[in-house]
Parts: sequence; structure tokens; C-alpha cells
Amino acid sequence: MLNKIKESEHELPVTLECDVVVAGGGPAGFSAALSAARTGTSVVLIELGGALGGVWTQGLLSYILDAHGKSGILDEIVAELKNVDGYLHTPHPPNGSSYIGDSDWTYDSEAMKYVLEKLAKSANIHIEYHSRVVNAFVKDKSITHIVIENNSGRSAVAAKQFIDATGNGDLGFFAGASYEVGHPQSGEVQPATLVAIISGFPQEQQNTLQGEMKIAMHQKFAKCGSELSYRRPVLVRLPHPNLAAVFLNHQYSVSHDDNSGITQATIEAREEVFNAIANIRKDPEWSEARVIQTANFIGLREGRRLNGLYKLSVTDLQDGATFDDAICLVHLPVDLHSVNKTAEKAAGEVEKTSYNAGLTTKPYQIPARSLISADVDNLMMAGRCVSGDFYAHASYRVTGNAVPMGEAAGFIAAKSAAENISPKDYLERNPGAITAEMTGRGYLL
Repeated sequence: MLNKIKESEHELPVTLECDVVVAGGGPAGFSAALSAARTGTSVVLIELGGALGGVWTQGLLSYILDAHGKSGILDEIVAELKNVDGYLHTPHPPNGSSYIGDSDWTYDSEAMKYVLEKLAKSANIHIEYHSRVVNAFVKDKSITHIVIENNSGRSAVAAKQFIDATGNGDLGFFAGASYEVGHPQSGEVQPATLVAIISGFPQEQQNTLQGEMKIAMHQKFAKCGSELSYRRPVLVRLPHPNLAAVFLNHQYSVSHDDNSGITQATIEAREEVFNAIANIRKDPEWSEARVIQTANFIGLREGRRLNGLYKLSVTDLQDGATFDDAICLVHLPVDLHSVNKTAEKAAGEVEKTSYNAGLTTKPYQIPARSLISADVDNLMMAGRCVSGDFYAHASYRVTGNAVPMGEAAGFIAAKSAAENISPKDYLERNPGAITAEMTGRGYLL
């Protein structure tokens, strides 16, 4: 049996040309596309699924963390969600750290799909759903085209500037950008979680957003016969009064580039969710509990962290670092989920174990330089694939920060395309411009 086969060479049609291509239509990618398009720049947004929002919608995340001081596009989304009864203010209770959760919120995922498409349509963004980036052509350290595959076949898209908002850094990988993955010594990654929407829970049930309440929830499931793989399960109520999102499972050693592993993790996670909800119905107060929906894909907390002009480090978090090209202020401390079953079990045996790895942090700024590839001149990143170390990533990766990352990346890419220069050159020629822009949009820095 042959280990390899050779695919015959063939010409690809260039079906689209634009100023800025954004790969990935999640919170970061959507925001990048909207921000760029509003400058008058032509934008093509490539999205693997059949809706915008990524982890917000197809991943059913349902809860926005680290929204404090974030205005701009995030505020617009909130306003639109309120118009369709898809928003619920859900402040995160104090947790003894510097985190400010007073502006956090939950949403209805179907309403979110509608709202994001409405905003995208108003900005004339060209969206290609059901499309995956599968290659990139690079010449003289710049991407000239990306290759996509979809229902129309395989084709190429040309642009001046490119933004990787795939979460896993797929575009950067195909373009030859360097990257890091996982823990600096072991290479282990944080576990994956499949989010589910449930109904039929007790009406007096509160959100389990603090340690004691998470422990009580885990004990309740255990009493009913389910020893959950996630020792700190989360339940958060949604705008619909009879629905809640639940985070019950941890799937370990799930690599972003192991499709078979991701598939198996998804199957196992869905089985655990259904069994857990079936078991908890033994409790009379939970007798009507039902799984309404599970996410279209399992949520990966980690993928490639593409190397940028600046790499955020744990020292930056501990020092509360500030930068002259700041785009937003992060309040979330290190949120490091156990990287294996042994560590998870140990954490469960210590009643108030924190997920901060013993690190004390201060609010810190994200610099625009961490959104610019160190290896590819016309490539930017937004979302969890931006440049940072393992511990910093465990803080900035939440979607309340993905939106301003995308918003800033889209603005810089659009300006760079207009001037036919690289994002790095744009920052150097316009010192302080991006910080002024983000402040003008209402971001507190």
C-alpha cells in the first residue's frame, strides 16, 4: 500500500479580489471585517460554517467575559441584541482578583447570528460561507493569494492585506509563519469543552460563576451518578428565562491539527453531556431537565499562537504593562484550565483551587504589534492566535478581547492597504494613531 499519492497540478481560478481578506468569521474576524469595511475598503470574509459568530453562535459560548471598558463594535452588538430580546446583563461576581465583571453578559445565539449578518450587510462585506482556507501563496514575504475550498470547488482569492482570525492560526500556518503551541515545557494544551443549552432546570437555580457554586454543582451531578470531567462546571442563564448554557466537560490532549482526535473528543463530550442531564433528572427539582442543543463544534481553548512583532508575556500581566500602541485593556487574570486528568483531579480535591496557576496579575494593555506577523509582511492576527506566551494567552483569549483585537486589526489593515504599505510600516509612520482610534471608539485604556 502506498503511503502517499501525488495530486496532479492544475490551475485555480482567481474568483475574488479585494483590499483585505479576513479568514474566520468569529468574534475577532467579524469585527476585523466590519472595522475594515467601514473605512471604504473592499473586504472578503471567509467562514467555515454557515453563520457568522464562530464560537459565539456555532460554538454556543453564550457568555461574554471581560467586557468592561470595551465599547466600539461590542456596544453596537449589544444595542442590536436588545432590539430582538437577545441580551441579558449578567455581571460576573467578584472573585478576589483585579477582574471587573460588571459589564459581562449573555445572549441568544440565534439572535446573534441575525445581528452579525445585519451589521455585515450594512457594511457591504462580501461573505463566503462553507469555505475553508487550505493554502496560501507567498512572494517576497507577502501573501499574494489564499486558496479556499467550498461548494463551488477550489479557487484563489487575491488581496493586499490578510487577517488570520481562524482561532487556530490556519492562515498563518499555510503562509509559513512561525508559531508556538501549548505549555512551554510539556507542550500540553488546555482542555476542550462542548457547550450545551438546556431547559427544565429549577427556576431558582443561580449562575455558577464562582468557586463555591461550581463545587456545589459538581457535587449535585456526582450525587445523581455523573462524575463530571470538568470539576468546576458552569451554568449561566440566558435571555430566554427557561434556557441556560452549561459547560460540563473537559476533553484532554485535543490538538488543533488532529482531526480524528477532535472528532472523537466531540463524540465523547456530547455523550457525557446527555448522560449527565439524564442522570440529574433523578433529582425531583431537575426532573424536567432536557438538552435543547449542543454546539456544532467542540470549543478548543488553544491552537497556534502566531509569532508577532511583540509577544505578550506573563511578565506583562504581572506588571500591568502599558504600550504606546495599545488597543484595549485586559482585566481577566490567567484562567488556566487543567491540562490533563491528573491535574484536574488534584484541583478538585482542593476546594478553593484557583485556575490562575498561582499568578497575581494586574490589568494590562494589548499592543497592536502583537497582532502583526513577525514573518509575513502583510499578515495580521486577531483573536486567540495572536502573539503571546502560554500564560498570557490564558488571559487575553476570551471574546471580550477578541472584538477589539479584530477591530484594531481591521482598521490597520485597511489603512495599510490604502497606502500600499505593511502594517508594521503603518504603525511606524503613524505613532499613537491606533491608540487614538480605539480611544475615540470608546475603549478605556
